[in-house]
Amino acid sequence: MNNKLNNRNIFSVKLFWQSFLQLKIIGIISTAIMICITALPIIMDGIYIKNMIKANKNAVASGVSIANSSFDYTSIVSPVSSASYLLIVIALITPVLCLYAWFFLNKRSTSDFYHSLSYKRQNLFLSRFAAITAWQIIIMLSTYVTGFICYHIFSKYFIVDYSTTFHVYAAEFLCALLCSAAIALACSVTGNIFSNICLSGIIIFLPRFILILVNSTVSNIYAAASSTHFMPLLDNSYNMLTGQFLSIFEPVNFSSDNLSNMLLSGVSNTYTLILAIIYAVIACALFTIRKSETAGKPALSWKLQFAIRCVIGFTISVFGTF
Repeated sequence: MNNKLNNRNIFSVKLFWQSFLQLKIIGIISTAIMICITALPIIMDGIYIKNMIKANKNAVASGVSIANSSFDYTSIVSPVSSASYLLIVIALITPVLCLYAWFFLNKRSTSDFYHSLSYKRQNLFLSRFAAITAWQIIIMLSTYVTGFICYHIFSKYFIVDYSTTFHVYAAEFLCALLCSAAIALACSVTGNIFSNICLSGIIIFLPRFILILVNSTVSNIYAAASSTHFMPLLDNSYNMLTGQFLSIFEPVNFSSDNLSNMLLSGVSNTYTLILAIIYAVIACALFTIRKSETAGKPALSWKLQFAIRCVIGFTISVFGTF
């Protein structure tokens, strides 16, 4: 009876909880690291400002004249200031969670075991993907709550727009969700860790890289054309995940205001969410038709393996021309 129910359901709380517990060591360590990274700078700044005020008061009380004795020590915290360390969740923690969660696909023994369970393939995929997402939410919320508590402890010295900051956290969560969907897609069609990583990078960055080349070519031909006027979807800011990482290569043209506009844009948030859903749906479909024999192999077929190698070679050759 239970086997029949498992075959009908597309989600299993039991499978979700087991997957969640399998990721608990990575999740707990990551949460602790992010809490420390968030709390320490705020506490240190708060203590420093408090000591400065105390030192100035003691100096004034002793009759020593101090320049800027009426200086306002209140600091306005930029909502996007948290984006820098939230990139750790996207660039490091999320890939580790995903690669560990889908690692069973790379070993024939574990792959055979999971595929022999009395659950639909969609059930297995969605339950494990939900476990990854749950840890992402826990890490993000823990980081936000830590910042909220620390800023409240030193509320005399910091002015924080919590609603806008929460919006930034939500935007970064969408980036992490897109990253996990892309990695799930890569792991669904490859059978070893090296191929997992290579194809994940291709899925995340290659489409946007091609759009950048198209935009650059059109802009060179028509000087008046830009991504905003020619085709808005060519703009890097729509894909918040790649937009943040590609901004590293153009620091002069990408300021904190640009980052703020991108993360707080409803269009960018929607675009990133839809892209994450598309990747997740494709990953689920490919996971469903995947054969257990793929474990240990670079890809599902030699054709896909050849295509991946060609794409890597093409990307390297194009980068070499710049």
